Amino acid sequence: MEIRFLSDVEYAVSVLAVNEILKQRYCVFDLESTGIHHETEHITQVGAVIIENGIVQKSQTFNSYVQPLKPIPEAVERFTGISNTNVESAPRFNEVYSRFIEFIKVL
Repeated sequence: MEIRFLSDVEYAVSVLAVNEILKQRYCVFDLESTGIHHETEHITQVGAVIIENGIVQKSQTFNSYVQPLKPIPEAVERFTGISNTNVESAPRFNEVYSRFIEFIKVL
């Protein structure tokens, strides 16, 4: 893997290779947020699944809403399908992050 820093806040990753990826066990995860600027936006959902030998392990998934520190803009609600109602009683990021770390320890 090669990482090239473009600025203090941007970088590019290239020459990334995983040997025999179809024989590996790994986690694929996705984050949703209140917007696209990491400096000012907050995570609203974390989802993940374990893949082993090229097969999604449907019994090994992780999904949690996250209560953001700011409201979700209407345009983002429409785009993601995640509403302010969905996240109003969700756990805060530190709790979800701790649970996510426990989930990936199976790797």
